[in-house]
Amino acid sequence: MLPVHDVHLACRELVRCVRELGAVGSFIRPNLVNGHYWHSNYWDPLYSLHEELNVTWGFHEGTGAWYSYFNDLYGENRFYRHVASHWIEMQQALIAMIIGGVFEFHPKLRVGFLEAQNSWAPGLLSRIEWDYPQYRDSHAPYLSMTPREYFRRNCWAAVEGASRRSRRRPVSSAPTGCASPPTIRTSTRISRTSPTNLLKNVPREIAAQIFMGGAHLYAFGERDFQRAAQAADKAARRSLRPAADRSGGTWAARSRRPSACARAMRAVRWQACFGPSSRSRRSGWYWSCFSEAPTSPRRKRDASFSRS
Repeated sequence: MLPVHDVHLACRELVRCVRELGAVGSFIRPNLVNGHYWHSNYWDPLYSLHEELNVTWGFHEGTGAWYSYFNDLYGENRFYRHVASHWIEMQQALIAMIIGGVFEFHPKLRVGFLEAQNSWAPGLLSRIEWDYPQYRDSHAPYLSMTPREYFRRNCWAAVEGASRRSRRRPVSSAPTGCASPPTIRTSTRISRTSPTNLLKNVPREIAAQIFMGGAHLYAFGERDFQRAAQAADKAARRSLRPAADRSGGTWAARSRRPSACARAMRAVRWQACFGPSSRSRRSGWYWSCFSEAPTSPRRKRDASFSRS
C-alpha cells in the first residue's frame, strides 16, 4: 500500500517493494488526498514509474477510509457508506483517469479496479461515450481514442467469483458484461468456490478468459505459469513421499509438513515474543537467514523474562 500523501514518497516506496520484496503491483485508495486527484499531472512520476517497473496500479476502496467524503456525508451508518464507497469512488477515479488523459500519456499503465464487482463499469463507460462527441474537442482535445478503447487497453474490473451475486445470477449476464472480454476485461478473486461458480454459469472457454484476465493484469505470462506448474508438481511429490506404515510395512502417503518458509515464519513470531529459542542459538540457522531480530512492540516482554 503506497503512501499517497506525497508522490515522491510513494515512488520511493514502490521502488523498494518491487526491488526488495518482489511486488508485482501497488495498492492505493481511490480517495482525494491533499487536493491532488487522479487526473492531475502531480501523479505523473508515479504513473511513469509503474510503467517503467511493469507493475500494476490497483485501486481498492474501503468503507471508513479516512479520506473518503462519504464519512461526512453518511456519518456512522455503515450501510450507506459500504454501498456508496466501493462503486462511487471507483467510478470517480475512472472518470478522472480517462477524461484526464492518464491512459493517453501513459499507454502502458495497467489499472485494476478491485473487489467492487464490475457491473458499474459498462454503464459508466456508456455515459462517458455519450458526452464524448460533445465535449472532446473543447475540453479534452488530447484524447486520441474512445473511452471504451482506453478501458480495453489499460483497465481491469474485478468480478468476485465467490460472491453471493455470482451464485445467484449468471456471471455472463448482459448487464454486467464481465464475461465479454472485447467489452470489459475482468480479473477474479481466486477462492475454492470461484472456478465452480464460473463453470456453472459460463462455458469453460469464457471462464478461462476471465481467469486469464487476472493473470494479464499482473503481467503473468507463459513462463510464470510454467514455474507455477513446476512448483506445484514439486510440492505434490514432497507431500506424497512414502513413509513406512507401522501396521504392516506398507507405504502410506506422508502427511504434509510445513514448508521451510512456514517454519521460518514461526521462528520469527516465536523470537518476537520470547527471543531466540535454544535450538536457534545452538544451530544458528535462524540468524543465517535474518540479519537482525524483528521486534513487536505489542508483544515485547519484560527484560527480566528469559527463556531457558
